[in-house]
Amino acid sequence: MCTAVVFSSPDGRLCIAFNRDEQRSRPIAAAPTIVELAAGTNAVFPADGQAGGTWIGANAHGLGLFLLNNYQGVSRQVAHAVTRGALIPALLDAPSRDGFEVLLRDQNAQIRRMQPFQLYAVWHGSDDLLCIRWSGEDLRDERTKIPRVAVSSSVMFDAADAHRRAQFAESTSREWTDDTLDVVFSGHLPARGPTSICMHRDDAKTVSHTRLWISATDVRMRYWPGPLCQTRNSIDVSLTRS
Repeated sequence: MCTAVVFSSPDGRLCIAFNRDEQRSRPIAAAPTIVELAAGTNAVFPADGQAGGTWIGANAHGLGLFLLNNYQGVSRQVAHAVTRGALIPALLDAPSRDGFEVLLRDQNAQIRRMQPFQLYAVWHGSDDLLCIRWSGEDLRDERTKIPRVAVSSSVMFDAADAHRRAQFAESTSREWTDDTLDVVFSGHLPARGPTSICMHRDDAKTVSHTRLWISATDVRMRYWPGPLCQTRNSIDVSLTRS
């Protein structure tokens, strides 16, 4: 129940924009902060209010990560289950691409105790995108290019995926700016409901919007603690690049 887009802007910045959709009963997440991780890497990310971890983040070395649930995977009971949100903080400690690959391999046993997900990794200055999919049974990776749209939904997935991708396709004729992203991520086409990018259901809704701009000099995260259609005030955090 989320929608994300990742792209490079004409001025060379990497952008990730993410609508997070969750159950209305889920506790409110903590706003993003700068965290020094175990190996000394500085990173910025919000924190889930229930299980900890996060769904989006970036580090001072230019790595951006975001994670969506894979509802089409196989959910199962797992002994000593690990929250999916723990994966991003663990991987953001990577100082380089090679370091990321090492950390990812180190997480293999933990991943197999998680529910299905799709994780995306991208580095500033590159249009390469790594997608890691855990189905609950198989772990696979796909290397592709940006721009890329990612969608998840536990309800009416095919319709939600088609409708949301169509909104981005219609917007690609314009330059992607904060104003463009505001319009798209607050949008209710084809109708306010379970398939719109700004999602509203009786049991769930878009609970936040996060936007990352990664440049050669800094990482800027802007966080709205609610759906963009209703939330005006944002929290802004900046991290200097290493």
